[in-house]
Amino acid sequence: MVIGKKELSLPLQPSFLYEGAPNERKNIMNKKDLKKTINAICSDIFAECVAMSLYHGKTDEANTEALLASILATRDDFISRISHPEPGMPPKKYYDHLANAFAEEISEIIDHITNMSE
Repeated sequence: MVIGKKELSLPLQPSFLYEGAPNERKNIMNKKDLKKTINAICSDIFAECVAMSLYHGKTDEANTEALLASILATRDDFISRISHPEPGMPPKKYYDHLANAFAEEISEIIDHITNMSE
């Protein structure tokens, strides 16, 4: 999946957090770019979920709505966590933890989307 200038592989790896090539992981993205990346990932997954529900006729509407709500809640949660880092924790460690948590959450949502049509 290509988002902006970065190509993301699934399962989502926390490498989206860093600028540059994977072997040059020196600079963490600034907050603005990180928020844009999270917004783009969540909007793409939201669109995939809507497309899956529309084009695969055998989907449960309540399940789809719950999944869409969880995508929006995940987006809001992680955007707010970028703006308000935990005090006392080194920024690099905090944002690494944030990226890992986001990758796990999004991978779980993607699994739910792929299992929606079954």
